[in-house]
Amino acid sequence: MVRFVRYEVNGSPQWAKVKDVIHETGDDFLVHASHIDISHKRFGYEFLGKRLEDAREKHSVTVDRRNILPVIPDFQGPSWAVGLNYFSHAQATGQLEKPVRPDPPVWFIKGEPSAHLSPIVLPPAWSGQGLTEGTYSGQVDFEVELVIVVGQTIMNVDPENALSFVAGYSVGNDVSDRFLQGVDVFQDKKKAERFRPNAQWGPGKTLYTFSPHGPFIATDVDSSSLDIRLMVNGEVRQQGNTSEMMYTAAELLANISRHRRIPAGTTIYCGTPKGTAVEATFGDNPQPARYLKIGDRVEATIRDIGSLVNVVTAPPQLVFPR
Repeated sequence: MVRFVRYEVNGSPQWAKVKDVIHETGDDFLVHASHIDISHKRFGYEFLGKRLEDAREKHSVTVDRRNILPVIPDFQGPSWAVGLNYFSHAQATGQLEKPVRPDPPVWFIKGEPSAHLSPIVLPPAWSGQGLTEGTYSGQVDFEVELVIVVGQTIMNVDPENALSFVAGYSVGNDVSDRFLQGVDVFQDKKKAERFRPNAQWGPGKTLYTFSPHGPFIATDVDSSSLDIRLMVNGEVRQQGNTSEMMYTAAELLANISRHRRIPAGTTIYCGTPKGTAVEATFGDNPQPARYLKIGDRVEATIRDIGSLVNVVTAPPQLVFPR
């Protein structure tokens, strides 16, 4: 496999070709790599995959947790994601009864990206949750997903050649606040007419730190059949294969680009398999959901691409420059 990592040196983003991974899944993340020159000043992310593969390897570097960056950290366009793309997950949440893919796909936008080993920050409790003031949202869920990194600006491409515009693939976690999604209403079809008016996917999917991806971009991967898994504190919670996707990577690219321009550097989250926390609350014998809590260590892995690790924390007091 050919993988690349983005890292920081004296405040400057750099690229390197991965040679040897010493520690990939733990806090002692350590990668031996070869520095390569990839300037974004002229081309941005256009032809990113080819430029990465064609770049000459230079001096050796060591990348650790202190200087790793998201694969696409500074792109200002939207990051897209598709819902209900694995029938097992859609069925388990009561949203599909038969393995017939939604037409068109269920698209939504993700928030700003965060990196491998960066925290997943729980938001403060929402007023409608009935939780004590000063506590945190108790309905934050995980979703391991294949992430497409678009390597060339596209519009209205065909599925037959869509993958030629892909720079590579990464590992993502579509972190989701189920309360904001209105999942409590989804569980009771008789209450559909009283669907909570402020329940929507956008806010529940775009909170701070809810779009981690990385640590690598793999450029020579066949995305059609990759084992995909997520663990929380070492326990396997999700397990599947990308062959279960109802829309393939090529079909997703063709669909999202049909009526809009998709710039190079766009990341696309491809859906999640069965095993998310919210699924326990559905069915004939509903159980309490095991949502994420402070201190949980979440590890999302896709074969031939890598493992993305994030730890759940409380929200810090942040003051951003004005």
